[in-house]
Amino acid sequence: MTQDRSSVVDKGVSKDIHWPAVVCYQGDDELVYLANKMDWLVYCDEAPMLTEGDKLIDSSGRLYDMTEYNGQLFLLDSDGFILFAELLLLVKKNACLVQQVCSAKIDVSHYGQLIDLVRVINIS
Repeated sequence: MTQDRSSVVDKGVSKDIHWPAVVCYQGDDELVYLANKMDWLVYCDEAPMLTEGDKLIDSSGRLYDMTEYNGQLFLLDSDGFILFAELLLLVKKNACLVQQVCSAKIDVSHYGQLIDLVRVINIS
């Protein structure tokens, strides 16, 4: 896959990412919580196989596409945002997956709360 190098953000270390964030695997209900840049760097070193379509969603709702370039993991700013309702659905699916929370009881009002809820759900 050929990409414009000017749009590649090395290992996601960008001042534009609003931490915390979650990794969303395409076709999977699992979400991975990343508290900060250091968690991202550790994730890059230990990341499972990523596929085209996997995303990082930051606490402002901004989407970043994950990709591999010359054997290294990179993020591409998609210049888009996930709808709040879509992220809520992903969090509810993750909650059902780990069987920790009744997804019908999730009541939050902004992206940051949803991202933090993933942390709480995944450590319960």
